[in-house]
Amino acid sequence: MFTILEGVGLVCITVVGLQFCRIIYRITYNSIIGPFFKKNVDFTQYGRWAVITGATDGIGRAYAEALAKQGMDIVLISRNMSKLEAVSEALEKTHQVKTVIIEADFTDPSPTMYNHIEKELVVLKPPPIVLINNVGMSYPYPEYFLDLPDRDQRFMDIINCNILSVTNMCKMIIPNMFDNGKGVVINISSTAALIPSPMLTVYAASKVCFHIFPPYLTIHTGYACLLILVR
Repeated sequence: MFTILEGVGLVCITVVGLQFCRIIYRITYNSIIGPFFKKNVDFTQYGRWAVITGATDGIGRAYAEALAKQGMDIVLISRNMSKLEAVSEALEKTHQVKTVIIEADFTDPSPTMYNHIEKELVVLKPPPIVLINNVGMSYPYPEYFLDLPDRDQRFMDIINCNILSVTNMCKMIIPNMFDNGKGVVINISSTAALIPSPMLTVYAASKVCFHIFPPYLTIHTGYACLLILVR
């Protein structure tokens, strides 16, 4: 017989083990199985432009590189102009694609900020129908809900950056998908949305949104766009 503590430990180990197996499967599929059976998504069939938020570092930068390698032109959106210019120059030089850079701070919830982005996107021809919702922010370090310094501002920044950004970017791009009858939205989530994360409470809760928003959006869009969730 297990004690309660041993039972809890066993459950935690099982959950973490399953998540680890899923990560290994994704890596194997993307690196070996998908390419071998030619099951990777050819994004060029969904248009010329890909819009990527949080595009200058990490996952966003990796998507920019991968899509540019496929021959897509890239709209890079981030808050650091010097990084935007550096990534833009590297993509254009390496992959001979076009780029557009948009400086935007997604912790700013004002309509003015989103109007600025929309004005830059509306002039693109053909209109972009590929959207990578990558931008996001977390705690500076793990901490309990009430013990986080400057928590009021930090919580609002997380909500604005992680939830409002996805809502408003989808609102801009999905009408183009209806007009074209196709498109792709990729939302970058986190395993924190699946595993209890008491020291990342607001961040984890903001990422749970990504598990609710796409299915409901699919009901509205039908087959007009392909919605992908990446954890």
